[in-house]
Amino acid sequence: MDAVEQVLTQAQWRARAERHRNRMLHWTQPHHERQRRDEKHPVLDFLFTCYGPGQNQLLLPP
Repeated sequence: MDAVEQVLTQAQWRARAERHRNRMLHWTQPHHERQRRDEKHPVLDFLFTCYGPGQNQLLLPP
């Protein structure tokens, strides 16, 4: 499959970044809240600790 290059306007990029951030907050916000309360979740703690990017890396800068 060939890669397609697409140049976005600033408004398009910001809209896509905001949608991405909202999708990631769905998963990362509960984890942040549990951490603040010092609550443990065996599965999600394992996933955020041992796999892939950290929860903060999943969020694009605003």
